[in-house]
Amino acid sequence: MWDAESKSRSKEYLLEGEQVKLNVDKMWNYPDWDSRQEAYKQFVQDNVDTVFTVKYADEYQDKPSIVELVKDGMVSLWRFVDNDLLVFDKTDGVFKELWLIEEEVGGQHEQHQ
Repeated sequence: MWDAESKSRSKEYLLEGEQVKLNVDKMWNYPDWDSRQEAYKQFVQDNVDTVFTVKYADEYQDKPSIVELVKDGMVSLWRFVDNDLLVFDKTDGVFKELWLIEEEVGGQHEQHQ
């Protein structure tokens, strides 16, 4: 039987303009972390607590799982997949993984930009 009370689902994708942080604990534990480019590793280290704004990359507009990060009007040289980001959840004010954020079903809270 369908549950009429269930009107939310896990968030599926990032919205342009959302606030995110790097999920450094997850990134640092990747098996290939040590073999990644030094400049990339330094960027991650330098931005452990930085809050970025999501910007869609031109070639990924239709599937925004790879995004650019903006800070103080400057776009990062690096692009990030949504799995490497913690997203600001407006319902409780906490940064968390995308799939842990619930959003209402039915388009009541869709953002139009």
